Amino acid sequence: QSAGNVVYLVANRSSSSLNLYAVSDPLGTRTLATQIIPVTDVGGGPTSKAPQFGSAFPMDMLTGKMQGNATLAQGDLWCCMTRGQPAGPAVAAYWRLQLNAWPFSGNNPTLGEEGTLGALTDWNYLPSIGANLAGDVAVTWTRSSSTRAAAMMVAWRTASVSTFGAPIVVQTSQAPDLDLDSTRAFSRWGDFFSVWPDPNDGSLWAVSEWTRADTGTWSTWWAQISMPPRDFFVRWNPPDPRTQDGSLAFPYKTVETAHANITSGTIHIFGGNYNERLTLNKAVTLEAYSGGTVTIGAP
Repeated sequence: QSAGNVVYLVANRSSSSLNLYAVSDPLGTRTLATQIIPVTDVGGGPTSKAPQFGSAFPMDMLTGKMQGNATLAQGDLWCCMTRGQPAGPAVAAYWRLQLNAWPFSGNNPTLGEEGTLGALTDWNYLPSIGANLAGDVAVTWTRSSSTRAAAMMVAWRTASVSTFGAPIVVQTSQAPDLDLDSTRAFSRWGDFFSVWPDPNDGSLWAVSEWTRADTGTWSTWWAQISMPPRDFFVRWNPPDPRTQDGSLAFPYKTVETAHANITSGTIHIFGGNYNERLTLNKAVTLEAYSGGTVTIGAP
């Protein structure tokens, strides 16, 4: 059992708290740890459904359920869901939970960040969030109102900044969604939203829904969000042996570990005899500094 052998789950508990679970050794002798994380109360969610332009049938928002895919990156768990006041409009809320190596460290997880996305004059709902290994994050969600057709929205940020950029419209529905049946008087929406990192270059892929004019029902739209390349530094005897990160002051100690974590950019390898075996499967440059030997493949 180790800090890497754990499954984390997060669930909605109330309008002012989340439930965080850690299942250690999930395929062996399982143990469960639970924490309640207090968050700012921005409402439990509207009691009605979201309006859409051009139709009297509103959009289902799956209010009250944790939505999209929670993502673990650099020790932080990102999650999101639809919230808002009972009368609306809905808000796309997100949280960044800092695990602090819980449940192995003796430290409890803490709320590192929280917020909402989208203009408060619109209904913003069904968010999904994702992050890459470097800590870049993107969110997609739907925006609509009585005067706006349902649109796929995206906002993102790199690991070096602390706020999301201005939301952009990726794709606007060409018609109101009328994917109805005799059992409900609203449009089912949001089941397949996702944001996920590309393991080859660190870009983030966002998947959402929109409505086509030719069918009047939903279809899938996706967008790729490019992230900047990064430089990692490898030194076999770094200044501080307790750390292993990608900075120049505290580099990785092995090429293999750096390669496992980098998504795009350059791995600068300082002098030393590494004799490591790598599978080169990314858009990454290896640059060996003078004064050492680097063997790729069998020594």
